[in-house]
Amino acid sequence: MQLKGEAFFNATPNKQKPFIIDVNDVQVKVVGTSFNVKSTKGETEIIVETGIVQVTKADTTIELKAGQRILFEAVDTAAKVVASDDKLYNYYVSRTFVCDNTPLWKLVEKLNEAYDVNISIRRTHSKSFR
Repeated sequence: MQLKGEAFFNATPNKQKPFIIDVNDVQVKVVGTSFNVKSTKGETEIIVETGIVQVTKADTTIELKAGQRILFEAVDTAAKVVASDDKLYNYYVSRTFVCDNTPLWKLVEKLNEAYDVNISIRRTHSKSFR
C-alpha cells in the first residue's frame, strides 16, 4: 500500500500476507499493532500505539514498540527512535485532543493542522508586583 498524507491503522498480524505500507522512501511492516503514519512535506513520522512495527529505510530496519515514534526528515538525516510523549497524533481518529502535560506550542500546532487556522502564541512580559 502506498500512503500519502496521514492514516491510523489497527492491524492483525498475518505472516502469510504481511501488511506493508510504503511512504516516501520508508517502508513500514506490520507485526500486529495499532500505529499512526504521517507524511507531510517529504517528512515521514511513525508512532506506535500498541504492538510492534518494523520500519525500513535504505538498508536499515528499526523495530518500533508501543509508545515509540520515529521521524524521517525530508533531508536525509539520521532518524532516531524516541518516546512518544503525547496522544495528539490521533485526534482525527478519536475526535479528542488529549494533552495532559503537553506543551502549549504542541497543542497549538495540532489545532492549526486540524482546523486549518493560524493560531500564534505571543509572549507578553509583565512586571511582577511585590
